[in-house]
Amino acid sequence: MFEFGIAWYHLREGGFLLADNADFNDAFTDFARAKDRVIYRLNRLSLMEK
Repeated sequence: MFEFGIAWYHLREGGFLLADNADFNDAFTDFARAKDRVIYRLNRLSLMEK
């Protein structure tokens, strides 16, 4: 979650936060919920738009 927060802060509007192997734990899903974002999954890659 810490790394997602740092990346999110530096990401411009319309940019994408990507995570590989995000299905290993709930951090990416929890972060997306906290930001009220939709998660898109492509195999083991997960992403959300800022």
